[in-house]
Amino acid sequence: MLLQNPESPAASPRGGMDARTQPPRLRLEFLDGIRALAALWVVLAHVLIRLFQSYPRDVPAWSFTWLFYVHLAVDTFIVLSGFCLILPVARRGNLEGGARAFYARRARRILPPYYAALAITTLIGLLFHGLSPRGGLVSLKSLAINVLLVQDIFHWGPEFNLPTWTVALEWKIYFLLPVMVWLLHRYHAAVMLALAAALGAVLTVAYSLLLPPSPLGLSLNCPWYVFLFATGVCGGAVAARTERPAGPASAWLIGALGLAGTIRLYTHPLNAVATMPLCDAAFGVFMAAALVLLGSRRPASAVMPVLRLFSWRPLVFLGTFSYSLYLVHYPLITIMYWVLTPTHFLSNTLAPLRQAASHFSFMFGFWVLIGIPVIIGTAYLFFLVFERPYLSTRKRETMTDLARDAALSPAP
Repeated sequence: MLLQNPESPAASPRGGMDARTQPPRLRLEFLDGIRALAALWVVLAHVLIRLFQSYPRDVPAWSFTWLFYVHLAVDTFIVLSGFCLILPVARRGNLEGGARAFYARRARRILPPYYAALAITTLIGLLFHGLSPRGGLVSLKSLAINVLLVQDIFHWGPEFNLPTWTVALEWKIYFLLPVMVWLLHRYHAAVMLALAAALGAVLTVAYSLLLPPSPLGLSLNCPWYVFLFATGVCGGAVAARTERPAGPASAWLIGALGLAGTIRLYTHPLNAVATMPLCDAAFGVFMAAALVLLGSRRPASAVMPVLRLFSWRPLVFLGTFSYSLYLVHYPLITIMYWVLTPTHFLSNTLAPLRQAASHFSFMFGFWVLIGIPVIIGTAYLFFLVFERPYLSTRKRETMTDLARDAALSPAP
C-alpha cells in the first residue's frame, strides 16, 4: 500500500504520522513552474486560434505546430491536481477531516474565483454585443449551465469563457478523491488505476451514445480524465513515500513508455474516437512518472537542469496565480480582438511596420510583446481581489516572498 496505515506504529493517535517518523518535506516549487508553462501554453494557443481560426500559411510549420497540442497542457493540469492533492494525505496517512472537510476546502479554493470570473464575463458579454466567438448575447440557458458547472457535459448557447469546461470537469473529479484514498489504503495502486480507467471508459462510451454529436467530438468533455487524475494521485503517493534518492527506477521506464506512447499515437493516430483518450492516458502516465522523478528527495543529476528551469522564481510566481490566468485569459483575448479589429487600429496606425513583416508574424509578435503581458497583469489583479483572500495564511506569505524574489531572480 502506498499510503500510511493510520493504525500502524508510525501513525499518531489521530491517524497522522508521528513527527519523528515523518520524512522531510519535499521541495515542490517546481510544480508551480510547470503550472505556469502549461498556462502560458494555453494562452498562446488561444491567441493563435482566436486570431486566425486555423493554421497560418505564411510561417514555417515547425515554428508553431507545438501550440496546437495544447490539449496536453490541460492534461498536465489534471495530473498535477491529483499529484498535489494526495501529498498531504500521504504524509498524514488519511484525508484530514474526512471527505466533507476535503470538499469544503476544495469549494473554498475553487469556487469563489470561478464565480467571480463568471460574473465578470457575463457582464462583459451583455455589454458588448457579439463579443462571444459564436456570436449573440449571453443566454439564460448557457448561464445556468455555467453556474451549475456542467458545461463539460452540455454545450448550449454562446460560450463566453469556453476553457472553463475543464474547471467543471475537475470539480466533479474531486468527489472521487476520498474513494481513491480508500482504495490506496485498502488495496494496491494498480487496483485504483484499473478502476479509474474502467470508469473513464464507461463514461466515454456513455457520453458518445447519449450526448448530441459535436464537430469536436468529446474533446470538450474528456471523461477519461478520471484516469489522468488517478495517475497523478499514484505519482504523488509514490513521491511522498519513497526513500530512494533519485526516485523509483521503474519511474524512468514507465515515463519512457508513456512518452513513447504519446508520440506514437499523435504521429500515427488510430481513429477519431480512440486516439485522444489513449493519447491523454499515455501522456498522463508520462507526466506522473516525471513528477515522481522531479519530486524525489535527491533528484538524479539527469533531471536537475529541468528542475532548475521549473523552479525559476519568476516562473514559480506566475504559477501561483495560474488559476486566475486560466479563468480570465479567454475573455481578455476576445475583448482585445474585438476592440482592435473593428477600428482597424493596427492597420491604420502601424501600417509601415505591418508592411515590413508578414501578417502572422506581426500580429503574433504584438500579442506576445503587448497583449499577453497585459493579460498576465490583469490576471494578477484578479488574483489579488478574488483568489488570494481564499488562500491559507502560509500560502499568502509564500506569494509575498515569491513576488519579491521574482523581480530579482536571474535567468535559470
